[in-house]
Amino acid sequence: MKDKKLKCILGYATSLDIISKYLLDKGDTPDLFNIKIVISGAETLREITRKNLKKVFGCNVVSRYSNQENGILSQEPINKKFFALNNASYYFEFLKLNSDDEAEAGELARVIVTDIFNYAMPMIRYDTGDLAIVKKDARYGRVIDSIEGRKSDFIYDTLGNILSPHIVTNNMWNFSKIKQYQLIQEDKTKYILRLNGAKGVYKDDDILSLYKSFLGKDADIVIEYVNGIPLLRSGKFQSTICKYNPIKNKD
Repeated sequence: MKDKKLKCILGYATSLDIISKYLLDKGDTPDLFNIKIVISGAETLREITRKNLKKVFGCNVVSRYSNQENGILSQEPINKKFFALNNASYYFEFLKLNSDDEAEAGELARVIVTDIFNYAMPMIRYDTGDLAIVKKDARYGRVIDSIEGRKSDFIYDTLGNILSPHIVTNNMWNFSKIKQYQLIQEDKTKYILRLNGAKGVYKDDDILSLYKSFLGKDADIVIEYVNGIPLLRSGKFQSTICKYNPIKNKD
């Protein structure tokens, strides 16, 4: 508020979510700031967070897709919900999950990056570990429609179908008073749901019923209430952890 030279905020999505809620709770309004744009990175930006940021700062909010190994890979154009690729710096391939064939538009795909501008360590056909869905845009050409997360973040329902971490994030909108949440898949049908905050505010049966609606009626879910969920060394928050290997544990 004091430094009117500050015009841009760049941060992790979870940090921006906390900041926006705090400022809204204080009753702060856009006229108190001089922020022109907010750029979210590292994690999926929830729509409720985007709305809160726009409300408190009165500016455009965009999400950026990048990694530590390469840099800025893509970013949302203003008022768009897809990611324009940084084709000037990288060559992108989007390949099928179980082969090196090119994925179809709308299909979940592995993000493969070739970076020959890195003179210290050129990276040829580097598998980022991220999964995304690609589509065509009239102006930007090939764009990322949605970034579904890292392959290691994906969980499975009790029938063995792969589920995006977004399904957990989207369903937790129903429990806005919960500060943090983390779903851990221990085995094919065994899960642990860690919740930070709001104990007693919501009924456990309501939470379990919601999770079983997408995990399966036979899902064995144990709720653990904790005081906090540690961040990764990178500073990111991991909402899902999968310890189950469907190939290794194939019936």
